[in-house]
Amino acid sequence: MCRLADLIEIRKLRRAREGIDVTKLQKGDAKKKKKKREREEGEEDVGGLRQGTKDDEDEELEDLTAKTRKVVRSNNFTQQTNALDVDKHMMAYIEENLKVRSKPREDESAKKGPEDPQEELYKMSEKWKFDKARPLQEGSVTSSMTMLTAIPEVDLGMDTRLKNIEETEKAKRVVAEERQERRKAVNRDEEHLVASRFYRPNLRPKSDADILRDAKLEAMGLPPQDGSQRKSHSEKPQMATDEMVMERFKKRMRK
Repeated sequence: MCRLADLIEIRKLRRAREGIDVTKLQKGDAKKKKKKREREEGEEDVGGLRQGTKDDEDEELEDLTAKTRKVVRSNNFTQQTNALDVDKHMMAYIEENLKVRSKPREDESAKKGPEDPQEELYKMSEKWKFDKARPLQEGSVTSSMTMLTAIPEVDLGMDTRLKNIEETEKAKRVVAEERQERRKAVNRDEEHLVASRFYRPNLRPKSDADILRDAKLEAMGLPPQDGSQRKSHSEKPQMATDEMVMERFKKRMRK
């Protein structure tokens, strides 16, 4: 018998809690119908204004809304959620702070008591005390970290800004021209040597006909023909054959 009772209790524990019943929510509580006011016996119908039923309807609507709220609160819906009672915790917090503030301070209670004569001997007068140095605030101009670590920017105006941009562009152009002149400044007597041609693989060596032509031009007082004017197939940019084939294939596919 005990075993059967234990099984029944275990089954009750395993049973899931029921939430809001839909039929109960739709139906609501059984409300009592208000009976119409019975006229007193012997009262005769009297003409004139009579009290309307508008107030009674408003009261019925208010009662209905209050009852529906009560039905929802009485269900297990709010009990199954882990909602905290905010008012309860707030009141506990307020009471705790009020208790702390209502306690008398220890300093005040100590001052009210009798003073120790030994401590009075070691007390120093206010005029002999040194003023403590106040800590420097961060907002002061001299001790601000931004003034010590950063460089403050000063606006010099649009004219100064344009002048700086112009000087910067001039300096860039001078550097680029010097770099080009440095590349061109090659000794013509040494440009056809093996060491020079090692760094300039596209340079075409002078043939015998070129040397004779340059000699004739020098004899006539004309400058010799520059090697850059003699264009050849070797001066074309070097490119791997597989890349050339790939470029041709792309051009054909685009068409």
